[in-house]
Amino acid sequence: MATQQASTYVNNAFSKGEDVSEIDSLAQKVTQLSASADFWNKAILWCLGAAALAAVFIVITTRLAILRTGQLSDAQGELANAKERGLASDLRAKDLQIAGLDKEAAELRVQLVKQDLRGNLFNDAKKRTAFVVALKPFAKTKVAIRWLPPPMWDNEMTFLSLHLMGAFTEAQWQITDMGPTLLGGGVGVLVDIDPKAPPATKTAATALAEALTNLGLMRGPLVMHTSGKPDNPLGDRHLETPGVEGIILEIQAHP
Repeated sequence: MATQQASTYVNNAFSKGEDVSEIDSLAQKVTQLSASADFWNKAILWCLGAAALAAVFIVITTRLAILRTGQLSDAQGELANAKERGLASDLRAKDLQIAGLDKEAAELRVQLVKQDLRGNLFNDAKKRTAFVVALKPFAKTKVAIRWLPPPMWDNEMTFLSLHLMGAFTEAQWQITDMGPTLLGGGVGVLVDIDPKAPPATKTAATALAEALTNLGLMRGPLVMHTSGKPDNPLGDRHLETPGVEGIILEIQAHP
């Protein structure tokens, strides 16, 4: 009986020892799992914190992007408006310039119409051709075109001078000079030569005077003048022919 009790006690002791060992093992496992859970919980917290910071950063950057986009749109609008204002200002300046030119052209047209534009005589093709043909036999003749100085000068004289220059060039005459003269202040068109001019020059001058008369520009006789050197602030060339072999065609005021 005593032996059986002893055996039961020993077995119980072993059983309790096994239970204690299992408890310790489970307790150790729980401790490990608890530490692991704490670690991952902390990791989650860190991740959530990082995610929160990232979300805040995303919100800030998104807000800045929206703000900058709005500012860019405003700046582009201001630039477009400035360009439109500049273009409008340039257009207004051009309009004023064109208006000024139109006014000057209108005033010039009024003046030229009033003066009847002697140069328009060259618009008659037959008369212009006859004028050139009459001068061609005297090709290479030297001629200077002169007009009245200011304030007697006007645009009509210039207009006529340009037509004469074209006709002389076509007839192969040599235009040696164009400018103001002090030979007279009358009206009409005059042909002047030096008293010492050779016969060929006199013949060419006579032909020129006749051609001008036929064209309707000249009604007076051929004018002769000396080639002296008076006191002339504009220079001697304005009172002299281009050499004794040259001719001066003087354009004076419209009759």
